Amino acid sequence: MLFRSVYFLSSADEQNSAWESRNKGLNIAEVHRGVDYDANNNLIIAGTQDNGVIGQSTASTLADWKALPNATGDGNTVAIDDSKSGASDWFYIGNNLGDFFKATNTGGTLGTATPVALGNGAGGSGLDPATDGKKEGYDPYPIAISEVDPQLMMIGGEHLYESTNQGRVVHDLSAGPSGVISGAGIRVSAIALGRYAAAKKAAYVFFWNQPWVRTDAAVWSSRSAPGFRMIQAVETDPENWQTAIAVDGAAVWLTIDGGSHWQDITGSLTGNGNPFRSVSNILAVEIIRTRLGLDRKSTRLNSSH
Repeated sequence: MLFRSVYFLSSADEQNSAWESRNKGLNIAEVHRGVDYDANNNLIIAGTQDNGVIGQSTASTLADWKALPNATGDGNTVAIDDSKSGASDWFYIGNNLGDFFKATNTGGTLGTATPVALGNGAGGSGLDPATDGKKEGYDPYPIAISEVDPQLMMIGGEHLYESTNQGRVVHDLSAGPSGVISGAGIRVSAIALGRYAAAKKAAYVFFWNQPWVRTDAAVWSSRSAPGFRMIQAVETDPENWQTAIAVDGAAVWLTIDGGSHWQDITGSLTGNGNPFRSVSNILAVEIIRTRLGLDRKSTRLNSSH
């Protein structure tokens, strides 16, 4: 997604790439925090500066864009659970966690938006009242939903939270006995989760430019930060959690050993004067394969390369 335009890559091969506009009904807008794709309904949602969270109302007419209910002001991060056939749950945040909503899209029709509770029932902690519980003004709140278990969700603020029921109850991982996952007052800026069954517990979390990694054995540790600016987005390989790609405002970074070491692989890739804001899993895998010299048809990335 570019600064003022949205394009869809409909086909690509070694010689040709076919990009189609998805700008119909979309005026000048800054998509600055998040974008996600609904595979069930072939639709996109995105958080925008000043114009809330927007979504396509229909893919068949090249994307009429509309504001999603309740998420006004600055749009924040978004996430979609499209694991169920025919119906997808759209999660989106407005200015802050007081504007965190879920709506189900069935066949292109968006249902009623309901607040995501972020509560403290069933042994949960709820939001930290001194920081993220204030729900005032605008702050970025990255969210990530597990592809393995869509009930598993992580949410970042000044603290890091985890939920096993899509946000109804949250556990504060930065407080109490488990409170080693902390940026010492710095906000979480990016989250990625493991994307296959054996890596369900794996996670990458960036507090601005400081990476924390949870291994597939659920062990948290801080990792090195070799010259990172604020990390805007991170994505893991779909078959090897130790391989991941992250972007800050000026560079693309690659790890193949679970975050112990990072390599700047930006090369000739530029943001055309605009900072890198996000990285999709498809783009991440394609960049990683290219940089590691893997065949385009390779289906697995691993740290032996």
